Amino acid sequence: MLDQMMRMLEGQQINSYRLNKFLGAGSFGGVFHASEMVRNTSVQEVAIKVIPESSDDKLIELQNARKLEHSNLIKAYSVGEFTFLNTEMLYLVMELAQGSLENHIAKGSLSSSEIKNITAQVAQGLNYLHGQNKVHRDLKPGNILKVNQQYKLADFGLIRTLNNKSHTQTVHNSGTIIYMPPEAFRGDISSAWDLWSLGIMLIEMTTNQLPYKFNNDINQLMAKVMNCELQIPSLPKEFKPIIEGCLQKDRKQRWTAQQVLNALQPQTTGKMPVSQIPLITVKADFTQLDQCLKNAQWREANAETGDVMQKIMGKEEEGCLTEDDCINFPHEELKIIDSLWLKYSSCRFGFSVQKKIWLACRGKLGVYDEDIYDDKFSKKIGWFFRPYLGFEPQFYNIDAPQGHFPEISVDLGNDYALHVFLFSRL
Repeated sequence: MLDQMMRMLEGQQINSYRLNKFLGAGSFGGVFHASEMVRNTSVQEVAIKVIPESSDDKLIELQNARKLEHSNLIKAYSVGEFTFLNTEMLYLVMELAQGSLENHIAKGSLSSSEIKNITAQVAQGLNYLHGQNKVHRDLKPGNILKVNQQYKLADFGLIRTLNNKSHTQTVHNSGTIIYMPPEAFRGDISSAWDLWSLGIMLIEMTTNQLPYKFNNDINQLMAKVMNCELQIPSLPKEFKPIIEGCLQKDRKQRWTAQQVLNALQPQTTGKMPVSQIPLITVKADFTQLDQCLKNAQWREANAETGDVMQKIMGKEEEGCLTEDDCINFPHEELKIIDSLWLKYSSCRFGFSVQKKIWLACRGKLGVYDEDIYDDKFSKKIGWFFRPYLGFEPQFYNIDAPQGHFPEISVDLGNDYALHVFLFSRL
């Protein structure tokens, strides 16, 4: 019935959007490929979720979805309402994806590096949601969408807010049974629900199998899930600890999203385990930097990195560092900054990443080479040069080239690229 109503909406204009094609039904509604129209011209291609109801609770839910901002969550642009066949409906306008993890799995086996990359991006998204006291409750390959080269969590129709509690309860069972944890059938909701789902997904990604045998009998499947009757196939050694951590029957013993990230990136530069990165030292407070990076606020994190480094060296008034500052920067504090960038970017950004690229470009530690910096290094990490301002980042998202962050202000009266002297401190 829902599919039939949604298909009738194809070609309809709702406010400034034209619904081009019905893509399928999600939780509580249908999803369309749509065009934002201005003077009969398409100015943007988007995805629109249409919900055939207009209750205040559902409106609040959509507004809350719009407030979620993270590079591994599908971005919601706006919320609206319209009437069709005497039915009041709500809609949510979102960024358009090019495919899903479900599509990717169906095409064939995934490489180890692909699985690690996808798992890290999903865990980053979950880490953000759980930090907002929210539980997704319908994590599955069909709800992991690909936008450019980024995997993002989608379909927030079942998200539940925990209201500062570690768990809550419900009388309604929601979600996709094969990815649901045993406690879901007791109405017990916590962030551990999503980690169980991630564990099932990881089995699927690594073995092309699911850990239940149920002969297409939904009641048999439900009984196996409720009783935690898993039949786990032989697992790749590198993913076995993560899967076992996610699939603990006792939700309190289950891994967190951060533990998954830690396992994917066991340790950072200087052999500092990510679970032991100190956020406050005698010289500095890294709490704000940690929060910016945790929320994938790359621009703000980049600025905070410069601010905290200047404060450490007593250069707040100057607003930049000198060659001597870089050469003598405290090793422990530099290690913390680098570790935080590595931790939250899944080893994509950080001074140690830049150091590897510098050496790969045949740069030498403790030596600034203008030709290498201008012609090779800065181009490799995607920085561009502006007179009187030096080299600057061009992007502020996770899709930026490897080593793109952090960029810090240095003494322009001396040189534009003195931060390379930091590399010898790592």
